[in-house]
Amino acid sequence: MVVDKRNYDISRPDVSDAFLDAMMAHDWPGNVRELQNFTERLLLTQRGPRRTLAHFHMLMRHFRGHIPGEAAEELPPALEADIDLPLAEAVARATELVERAYLHAALSANGGRIGDTADQAGISRRTLLRKMTAFGLEKRDFR
Repeated sequence: MVVDKRNYDISRPDVSDAFLDAMMAHDWPGNVRELQNFTERLLLTQRGPRRTLAHFHMLMRHFRGHIPGEAAEELPPALEADIDLPLAEAVARATELVERAYLHAALSANGGRIGDTADQAGISRRTLLRKMTAFGLEKRDFR
């Protein structure tokens, strides 16, 4: 399936040299189909004016569990199950860790721009600001 950017009313993404270098260095074990899927996801999910190395890594993390022949990553130690906690509390803690890491990466990728980050995350600016406060994330740290 070839993605025609005109079908989605989006412009050609501006990618950093580091993003291109990472794309060129990747083996693309799924060949053309994997590259097409990656490109489609890049066009449809990444918001903001420029795609950085952080965008590449976020997209590749998505693919690791979905590409035939490529093993999914193991959970990072911070997300290992703590069976001493009730399930609801363990899930809440894991969700908080994932949300904080996601928002940190998205704010970094978007240079701290609140509107762009909220759009990328699919949440309102107000929700993003509330979560930033809860997680101790400051806009000035991402400029």
